[in-house]
Amino acid sequence: MKIWKRYLIKEQLTLILFFFLTFLSLYTIIDYATHVEYFRNLSGLAKWEWVGIYYLCDFSRRLSILLPFAILLATIRTLTKMNQQGELIVLLISGITKRAILTPLLLIGMTGAALLYANAEFFLPKALHTLQIFQEQRASQNKSNKGKPHVRHLILQDETSLLFQDYIRSTQTFEDVYWIRSIDEVWRMDRLSIETPHPKAYQLELLVRSSDGKMRIQEKIESQYAPKIAFNKKRLFETITAPEERSISDLWDHLPSLTITDEKQAHLLSVFLYKILLPTLCLFTVLFPSPTVMRFSRQPPLFLIYSFSLFALVAFILLINAMLLLGKQQVLSPIFAIGSPFFIASLFFLWNFRRLR
Repeated sequence: MKIWKRYLIKEQLTLILFFFLTFLSLYTIIDYATHVEYFRNLSGLAKWEWVGIYYLCDFSRRLSILLPFAILLATIRTLTKMNQQGELIVLLISGITKRAILTPLLLIGMTGAALLYANAEFFLPKALHTLQIFQEQRASQNKSNKGKPHVRHLILQDETSLLFQDYIRSTQTFEDVYWIRSIDEVWRMDRLSIETPHPKAYQLELLVRSSDGKMRIQEKIESQYAPKIAFNKKRLFETITAPEERSISDLWDHLPSLTITDEKQAHLLSVFLYKILLPTLCLFTVLFPSPTVMRFSRQPPLFLIYSFSLFALVAFILLINAMLLLGKQQVLSPIFAIGSPFFIASLFFLWNFRRLR
């Protein structure tokens, strides 16, 4: 590899690491100060180990936003520094085109995109699962602020239905459960634990339809094992795990056809397209400021370049998150809602890149 390429890559990586660690440190300090009371009440592992696990998982969740910002700022700083010190002129005079100069930076952008894909596939699902457990523990410490989720529906292996209000992942327990065996027989349970080989229910009530057509309590049981409740682990995973918490390959395996029939399928397809296209921001953040920054000027408007570039990136992220919501709610087709902003941005950046000489 040529010396100037190694120099560009070194400068870019150093600045990316600096900006990324700065963002991450500030976020961690502010977030820890907000939740310090919660971390004080943790038990089990050493408190600092819990804090480390929490912020390692949170780092995985924030990576898809923090990394593009770091690449954007590093790209602007690297190219403006080369322009001001005359290094850019020297490279152009020697016959190297602007496109060639951007090649090492685009290589770093592609590496960043590959890192985001790897995170979404391997690390993010586990991180979100762990963060969900932390949130459940925090909610248990402050029950007055615990929200009441919607009732969820699960089809068991024997095609009977299980209705439940909440599922606690740390203890593998369903709360406020109704097991509908038939139209004439319903079991109500305060809790249903699937941590043991056979599900164990607590505070059971058997409701049976009487001769007058009304459901009446026939039996009350403090607790007992319920081996007849046969769980389909695949259905259970799909019910309790939101598409945002699943890997790209798992979303692909359950991807619906292009014809969306319900909101669940629209949600799945929207999240899949979002996870597939979001890493391309690492390339966009290299291509967007480059034509402006590489123009020769004695006094380049650095403040305007930084502020406008950051504003554009924030606006684009807000736009795709808004389009994600529209796709989930079937207001727009998920393919159009998620794909159109990235398609238009790709055409714009490729046109600008072709103009570079």
